[in-house]
Order: sequence, then C-alpha cells, then structure tokens
Amino acid sequence: MRKSFVVGWLVLALGLLAPGALAQGEGIIEARVLNGTEGGGPVEGLTVTLRAFQGMTDELESQTGVADAEGRVRFEELDTSPDITYVLGATYMGVDYGSLPLTFEQAAETILSTSFPVYETTENPDQVDIQVERMHMFVDFEDGVMSIGELHIFSNVSDRTFIGVEDADLGQRLTLRFALPEGATGLRFQMGGEGDRYVTTADGFADTEAVRPGTSQQILYGYAVSYGEADTFDLVRPLSYPTLNLNVLVPRVGIEVTSNQVELNEIRTVEGQAYLNLNGRNFAAGDELSVRFAGLQGIAQPGTTAEPGRSGLDPRWIALGLAALALAVGVIYPSLRRSGRPVTASEPARQAEARLSRLVQAIADLDDAFESGSMDEANYRRQRQALKGEALALMQES
Repeated sequence: MRKSFVVGWLVLALGLLAPGALAQGEGIIEARVLNGTEGGGPVEGLTVTLRAFQGMTDELESQTGVADAEGRVRFEELDTSPDITYVLGATYMGVDYGSLPLTFEQAAETILSTSFPVYETTENPDQVDIQVERMHMFVDFEDGVMSIGELHIFSNVSDRTFIGVEDADLGQRLTLRFALPEGATGLRFQMGGEGDRYVTTADGFADTEAVRPGTSQQILYGYAVSYGEADTFDLVRPLSYPTLNLNVLVPRVGIEVTSNQVELNEIRTVEGQAYLNLNGRNFAAGDELSVRFAGLQGIAQPGTTAEPGRSGLDPRWIALGLAALALAVGVIYPSLRRSGRPVTASEPARQAEARLSRLVQAIADLDDAFESGSMDEANYRRQRQALKGEALALMQES
C-alpha cells in the first residue's frame, strides 16, 4: 500500500506492541449473555473478555469473566474516563462475537448495563436472509483501465449465524459469494487476501467469514477492467444478493455516465475531487447493474488513485472516500429524520463524518503497520476489530 497519508497514525500504531495498564476506577460494566436464536435464553458458563482501548488505537489490559446461570457477567473497578472504549468479546459455537463499543460518557456515570447476544449457527442458506444494506462503487480511469473499488455492507436479518456451505473442491465453507464483471483483473482486498479469508470462484470470489445476524459484514475490495482505446464502454455488474441501496461515484472528468438503473443525484466532493453521484434502490438477487461510460478518450485529466504498475484502487483511499460518503449521504440524514432531530442541523453530520474518516484512516494505518511487520498479528486484529466496531456503531446510530 502507498504511504501517502499523514504518518502520525502510523507512528502511533508502531508503538502499540503490548497492551498498556488500565487505571482502576469506580466503573462497572454488567453484561447479560443471551442466545438470540428463537427459543434461546441465558448462556451459562461462557467466557467473556472485556478489552479496553484508549483513544482509537491504544489497547489497554483486558479482563475476563464467566457468565453465571442467568448469563450475567460483571466487570468492576474500571476507568470511567470518556476516552476509554470498552468492547466485549466471546466465542460461541466456534464463532467470535463482539459488542458495540461501550463508554462512560456522562461524568457521573459509573455503571453500564448491556445485553450481549450470541447465536446458534447454520450451514443451510435457506435458514438465513442475507441482503446488502448499502453497496458503494468507486470508479476511476487511467491509461485505458477502469479501476473500481466496492464497499458492501451486508445484513443478516435472521436469528442464526450463517457459517457457510462446504465446498468439496476447496475444502472450505463459503459464505458470501461475489460475481465480478467480465474481464475483471487485479482483484485486491483491504484485509485477508486470496487464499486466506477469500477464495476465487469461477465467476468471482467468495468469503469464508461467518455472517452474524444484524448489519455485521463489511467487505471492501478493488479490481480493474480494461476498456483500451474504446470511447464508450458498458460496465455490467452482476448482483448476487438483494441490494437495498446502491451508490456509484465517478470522477467528474468530462465523460458522460448513463444508466436506466441508477440516476444522477448530485455532484459530490470527496477528498477535494468532484464526483458524479449516482444512486439506485431495491435491486433483486440476480439483477445486473449496467452503466455506460461515453467520452472515455477525452478524459480531462488522468486518475490519481491507481499506483503505477498496479491494477485496482488503493483500498485505503476507497475506504476514506466511500465510508465518509456512506455516512453523510446514506446514514446520518435518515437517522436524523428517524430520531426527530432537525435535518437542517448539519454540524453533527459533519462531525460524525469527520470522526468516521479518522476511524477508517486509523484502520488503514494499522493495516500498513501489520503488513510492514511492525505489529504482531494478535494485537493487530484486536485493535482492528475494535476500530471497525466503533465505525459500525457510528454508521448505525440514530
């Protein structure tokens, strides 16, 4: 990955090779572990870990507890500083679960009570209902190549965790499947490359990560499609799952973009670049998104995100642009309407967008630190899980 972002986060991440001490205080976190599958109840005997993070990356000492007969577990003498974030974690039926971040936000607040759901598993796809809550495509152009980044935010609206179907040829359980446009090359992932978490298939790739109930799965990847010397190119993108909201961002460089499935909503500015913002809703599984690009040989300026000699977008850059836009356009304003707060109050939205950008950038810098060998894997994955949980909570809050 490129090291073109501010190095402050990276310097901080490099120093986090061991958890720091957690100051004692008067804080108490009470959690009740519940089996969220129909007919479930309190989960007795499950070991629960409480991890603590200061700021957005500095991990402190963790604690463990065991749920009693009522599923209750209690952690005491916790630091109640508002900059300390706590995350619960446990493994149930072979699947890891994590809570949303917990903080003592009020000065007089000393007790936090929360439920911590876990779920039964299934390998039967008919027992789950998986859909894409939001899909974002980011397109860029350089030297006859269309670089595309995609961010998918999945939800499992059932009450079981989908652990996938065993693939006899690969010897692995496959959960989410992705079909790519014809001719796609240079597939790249933000985390866990091919042969690790993701495996290639005849028409694209598949994920092996369990899909937990709720909005739990975020997958970010990039690839490239060549259009060569053609002035007009039709991008046809198969959609494997029902997709509720779809957004396509195209840099405003003088080309014409048309589709009968997504329509131009507005011109957006992300990272100082103006983009055409196209939106569509309610796609069915098996639909094909078709977008026509015309005037490709008259592009006003070359793309700036692709690295020389490499196909596809830098996933760090995609994450910053797409996650911030997903929050500002697709989450914050609908959330304000649902909660009854005035939509005209844009300052909270701007603050939340900036906070999410910082979170995603911190994740990106952790990725760089791990790839460079400067951070051990266990510490890296714990910090990354906490950061992703905080970002997801921010995107879901209402």
